[in-house]
Amino acid sequence: MKFTTELEIFRNGILSGELDDVMRRLKRDIAMAGSIPGNSGKLMKAAFAQLEEILSGKTLPAAFLASLSEREKFELFGDTRELEDRINLYRFDLRYCLDRYNVRYPEFNGKRCDDL
Repeated sequence: MKFTTELEIFRNGILSGELDDVMRRLKRDIAMAGSIPGNSGKLMKAAFAQLEEILSGKTLPAAFLASLSEREKFELFGDTRELEDRINLYRFDLRYCLDRYNVRYPEFNGKRCDDL
């Protein structure tokens, strides 16, 4: 399991409003990350759990990956070029989708707010 690939899958699901699929995959990935040996498994599990808290409305998107050191970010992403811009893009997309779809999982009902 590659962290950046999973993060892109989550991002695409969130942008398209498929929160049920995202949460199901997120729970599966949290369980799988716990079985990865070493520090990278712990970091992945913590990052996925943080994303789950954001989608549940317990944490703000600005906190996503904010507590990680540069070394930990390198372990997760592998490449640190323009890393802060990529992380800020994820935060922006989370904030946008939480507002657009009025997400507070599991109360999310799949209907866009004020689009119809």
